[in-house]
Amino acid sequence: MNQFQRYELVLALYPNTRGFAFVLFQGHLSPFDWGVDICEILKNNGTTIDADQGYLVVPEFYEWFHTHVFGYHSSAIAEFLNNIRWGIYDYLRPECRRSYTKDDPSSYRFIYPPDCERPVAQTMYWDLMNTVRAEPYMPKFVVTRYLKMRY
Repeated sequence: MNQFQRYELVLALYPNTRGFAFVLFQGHLSPFDWGVDICEILKNNGTTIDADQGYLVVPEFYEWFHTHVFGYHSSAIAEFLNNIRWGIYDYLRPECRRSYTKDDPSSYRFIYPPDCERPVAQTMYWDLMNTVRAEPYMPKFVVTRYLKMRY
C-alpha cells in the first residue's frame, strides 16, 4: 500500500521568461499562494511590493510566523500579563474601597493602614491605590488556543 507524505508547505516550480518561478502553497490540498498573499497583506498596511518581491520574502515570513518563538508567543504573553494586571487590580480593589474617602467634593484621600507610618511607604501606598481607582486599560481577553500549542 502506497501512502503519500503530507507536508506543511508545498512548493510548485514553473518556468517563465526569466527562468523559473515558484508558488508556495500552504498545504497539499490548499491552493494558497503565499507570495501573492504577502503582497496583499503589505499593501493593506501601506507598503506595496510586486509579486517577485513577495515570493522572495516568503521564507522570512514563514520563519517569523512559524519558527520565531517570541513572535509566536507574543499574543499569549500579552494575555498572561493582562491577567496578572487584572489579578492585582482584583486583589487590591477591596483595600482601595476601604481606604478611599472624600472630605469634600473637590478632594479625596486614603486612610493608611495602621502599619503604614513611614513617608516613603505612604507615598507608595498612595500611588498604588491611585492606580487601582480605575480599571486596567486593557479589557480581559483570551488568545486562541492555537497560539499556545507549540513549543
